[in-house]
Amino acid sequence: MTPYLALDQQMLTSLIIASKGGVKVDIIIPGVPDRKSVYLVTKSFIGELLDAGINIYFYKKGFTHAKVLISDDTLASCGTYNLDNRSASINFEATALLYKTGVDKLIKDFNKDLSISKQVNPKRWGNRGIISRIVEGMFNLFSPLV
Repeated sequence: MTPYLALDQQMLTSLIIASKGGVKVDIIIPGVPDRKSVYLVTKSFIGELLDAGINIYFYKKGFTHAKVLISDDTLASCGTYNLDNRSASINFEATALLYKTGVDKLIKDFNKDLSISKQVNPKRWGNRGIISRIVEGMFNLFSPLV
């Protein structure tokens, strides 16, 4: 779960490899943006992730600022780290790494958020307008700066 999804090539490739290797990958992003330009960057990654079998969800209660990563029900990260380049290499973001203890609470919260989120339908996403595709593609060019 992340408010800003501006993946570098390594993270994008890692998510795709995981999904194609049989790992279930669910990502919740905001249903409403706080910054329109960054939201367009986030949306520019949806098609490629969906094509790889990754489940994308829009959080229906508006903007969510949660930053959570859960792996294998035993390992989790929760903190200020977004899935973007700025968090990784510029802002010195912090995250708590949890092993077993506390992970069950994050899983419960994530599943609650998942239940109030709308899954993106790959077919519908692929049929969205050409203008949306062009604008998102242009904003994708700026993803290394986000």
